[in-house]
Amino acid sequence: MRYRGWNFEKTLLVESKDSVDRRGEIVDAFITVPAECSGNLDNDVRVVLKPDWNRFGDELPCQVYAVERHGDVASFRVVFAVDVPAHGSRRVGILYDNPAAAKPEIQVSADVSGDGCGIAVDARDYAVACDPRSGQIARAVVKVRRVENTFLKEITPAGSVQPGVCVDFPTAGGFQTASASDWREPRIVSEIHGPLFHSVTREAPLAVPAGSTVAEPPVLRATYTFFADAPYILVDSRLAFPADTDVLGISMDVLRADSTKLSHYSFRPVSPSLKPTDIEEMGHVIIDPVSTGGLPVGNVLSGFIPYDCAWHSFIHITKGGWASQYAVTGINLRSTAAVADGRPPARYRAATYLFREDGAVLWFRAPVYVKRRDRRENIVTVPAGSAYRETDALVFGHWNAEGWAQEIEALGRRLNTPLAVSTHPAMPGRVEPAAHGACFEYGERRDAYLRAGVR
Repeated sequence: MRYRGWNFEKTLLVESKDSVDRRGEIVDAFITVPAECSGNLDNDVRVVLKPDWNRFGDELPCQVYAVERHGDVASFRVVFAVDVPAHGSRRVGILYDNPAAAKPEIQVSADVSGDGCGIAVDARDYAVACDPRSGQIARAVVKVRRVENTFLKEITPAGSVQPGVCVDFPTAGGFQTASASDWREPRIVSEIHGPLFHSVTREAPLAVPAGSTVAEPPVLRATYTFFADAPYILVDSRLAFPADTDVLGISMDVLRADSTKLSHYSFRPVSPSLKPTDIEEMGHVIIDPVSTGGLPVGNVLSGFIPYDCAWHSFIHITKGGWASQYAVTGINLRSTAAVADGRPPARYRAATYLFREDGAVLWFRAPVYVKRRDRRENIVTVPAGSAYRETDALVFGHWNAEGWAQEIEALGRRLNTPLAVSTHPAMPGRVEPAAHGACFEYGERRDAYLRAGVR
């Protein structure tokens, strides 16, 4: 018997209730088992397809993390990838309780080096290196692959660390910006290594300017999750204000790219007035310095781009051949703002912004943006207990005129349309904890994909 020695199994029913055909869908499942059967969970868990309820099929590579004990119940999370057809389902068996089992050997398709803030990831579709002081991405490379050839396209400016989240604090002489790239050895809240994904969460206050009247600095928690076989990185940022704080701007998930390596910025809005049968029109802005060299640096389009963008991209399509056509895209999964006591959160000129710098371009979503920063009356006070959260999938890949926009649209729909995962059997007579602590969470923007398509 192939799985002799495994004493117990739980069955997951993974169901798709939409028209999206999912290939290699990442599932991050929460599993509970009797505590007396949990002595070797880090090593003995196996994930197996089940053609029928009582028959095992192919084994799927998996990664176990977050093993916890809760009295007579143990819990863990297991990540695996599975194909789920549109309006279809898959049965998956979770085998456990084999005290003699060793950790399964899985061929690793991503090379992860370093730890903490200074990690570097070389995956199938991208390569990134993080700044060892702040943990922010300092270098990002798109891998354009065709047959046996791989072309490396670096999109980040040399010597530049990604700002991530920025807050503009008013000062006597104007304003000063604090960002995640200013961090020096932030606290590592959690770090998870494994063959399928690597995740690191950092947390620290943002530095407020000297002489500031800020009572308590805002605290940022930032998470990068890197996948070996997915073309994207999950970027999650949570900015909390413990005290009333005067600001002139809040910018979430800022991405700075080398404008000499790009030709266009494209954005996909969400138009509430469109009928479900209509096609959403993308917007395009030329950012190639050859075409824009005479234009001033600063805000492009002056807040015209709507805050509610399903996704936006930096692309290179105008020079060279096939290998010079690539894109980096930010698909929005979550963009929320709330105050603990229920008051409305601070928002001012909320929009998606594109900025031009010398040799670089930046995108970001700003819930607060003050244009005239030389006037004290324009200061916005963020109430104590405010929290802003932004989650995006940063996607790296090839661009092509025929299907790129539709592929990004389909990926955005997948990442924002949860699968239904049910676990059998239950454990009667035992109190099972609620699911928690997922590294991969589906987005909350399914509403952005209700229309027929995009062009």
